[in-house]
Amino acid sequence: MDSPEKQKKYLKTIYQNTVYIDRLIDDLFLFSKLDLQKLDFHFELVQTKAFMNDLMEEFKFELEERQYRFVYEDNLEADCLINIDRKRLHQAFRNIIGNAVKYGGSRDLVITVCLREQEDFIAVTVEDNGPGISEEKLPYIFDRFYRIDAERTKDLMSTGLGLAIAKELVQAHRGRISAASKERAGTCFTISLPICPARG
Repeated sequence: MDSPEKQKKYLKTIYQNTVYIDRLIDDLFLFSKLDLQKLDFHFELVQTKAFMNDLMEEFKFELEERQYRFVYEDNLEADCLINIDRKRLHQAFRNIIGNAVKYGGSRDLVITVCLREQEDFIAVTVEDNGPGISEEKLPYIFDRFYRIDAERTKDLMSTGLGLAIAKELVQAHRGRISAASKERAGTCFTISLPICPARG
């Protein structure tokens, strides 16, 4: 290193790779515990509207700070109870919304989250206006280490486990997760969670 500029460049590269390895280890540890069904969950009955409103307010603040548009629509006619681990479900949403941001590709990105009731489930859709996912790649997006963009051999913002972890976390809540997409027309993820009978 014969100049301060080169030294700064090398140190930055070392730092970025260290952050990436740390994140990868964390995700691998979490995924392995999920895979072996050894992850501790702390379930509690919560009111859906209050939980979702607080959660989406947090994402709205974060994304608008980064100059993205975020819209949340609560179309749930009547409040209901869901049995969830707040921390784990928060992570599932963070992974999905983070995926939309990662592949959104522009400052014109709009993410719309909608809450509604669907039979005995609440359904939460997370829709973006990004580039979308091709038909042949869509069935594999929840597979571990699968990358939509093969050119991204090592994206320092991603470990390739985000959607696989989100799926495992949702299924641990006895829920379902799916995705629909068309190229150049955006992507829509749907998380469905069972409604619990009212107490009393």
